Amino acid sequence: MKGSGLIRSLQKKVPNTKILLFGSGENLPDIKKYFKQGIHGYLPKTAIAGDIRLAIEAVMAGRLYVPASVHRTFAAWLTDPLPKKKPGHSLTPRENEVLQLIVEEHTTNEIAKKLFISQCTVETHRVNLIHKLGVKNTAGLVRVAFEAGLYVRGVV
Repeated sequence: MKGSGLIRSLQKKVPNTKILLFGSGENLPDIKKYFKQGIHGYLPKTAIAGDIRLAIEAVMAGRLYVPASVHRTFAAWLTDPLPKKKPGHSLTPRENEVLQLIVEEHTTNEIAKKLFISQCTVETHRVNLIHKLGVKNTAGLVRVAFEAGLYVRGVV
């Protein structure tokens, strides 16, 4: 049995068991998926005895454990520049409307009232725009909207 199936099976048979998973690599999306499924620690199959001991001690003490090599991989991933997505290639019509209003300096509350949606929905659109356009914040949205020609005055 592999990863996900094994985790589910262990959780069903022995619900309070601490799970230390030995994996075949340092693929961050896979490791994240395993932690979301309920593991308590992760080690590559090539781990040395000292790392295994540290992992067992950490997990038994109630802490999550990943080896230093995974920390380094994660740190490198965090410090790499964000991959830029092609601006506007997959924005929904509503996201375009929200983007126009953000550029025009409308507040979340004003956007919600103007579009007849909740403030929470406006914030969800803002987060989706930030992700889709590969920026870090609202200022980045405004910059990309102008640079990529996504802002059209007076559309909304």
